[in-house]
Amino acid sequence: MSRPLEIRPIPPSDWPEVWHLLQPVFGAMQCNLVVSTNTAGIRCWQKNGFRVVGTLPEAFRHWQLGYVDALVMFRTVLEGPGP
Repeated sequence: MSRPLEIRPIPPSDWPEVWHLLQPVFGAMQCNLVVSTNTAGIRCWQKNGFRVVGTLPEAFRHWQLGYVDALVMFRTVLEGPGP
């Protein structure tokens, strides 16, 4: 039996290597969809410096709640890792 998928923020000790690889190519990164009811996923993206830049109203059909919003998240990589 396989382990469930675990999503975690990139540890700060790994940030310098990640930013070094991304900066020459990308000025920013975007996460296209995070379902608004996925609070753990939202926190994970925020811990890595992403912020909500848009909301897609009722874009995801939740099996219990019906249609819920989806969030678009963004961060720049030019300034280096966030806090």
